Amino acid sequence: MSDGETVSATCSVIRYELDDIPARKYWMGVAATDKACRGQGVAKALIPQAMVKATR
Repeated sequence: MSDGETVSATCSVIRYELDDIPARKYWMGVAATDKACRGQGVAKALIPQAMVKATR
């Protein structure tokens, strides 16, 4: 959806604050897609991009 006003999807990537498992640096807090945009692969595309941005 591209009406310039609707947020199609959002997600949060949160830095893991403990150091008990070094490979565990981030975790997905939430991923939400607007009902009208579900089933179109929006979150599938968004989540990897969010992880890339978080690890820069």
